[in-house]
Amino acid sequence: MERVRKCRSCAREGKIIGHGLCPACYHRERRKKLALRRSSPDGGLIVRLDFQPMAHLLDEIRKRAGNELREVNLQILWELSKSLGAGV
Repeated sequence: MERVRKCRSCAREGKIIGHGLCPACYHRERRKKLALRRSSPDGGLIVRLDFQPMAHLLDEIRKRAGNELREVNLQILWELSKSLGAGV
């Protein structure tokens, strides 16, 4: 049975095939993810973090990155490895 609802991306009413998206939006998102994966220099994992609920946390990480002369993305990895006990 087809699910007919509003697409959470384009808000058009129609068939929903996955993640609350219509076929066009679903495949557009899929192509974006594939393109990002291919454009990654090492072909590795890409992690996206949403700091909106805790914006102050991102500000703190930016300060620490500046103090330690690291890029913000590397500081995030450093903080995660410290909290998990890996100690990069």
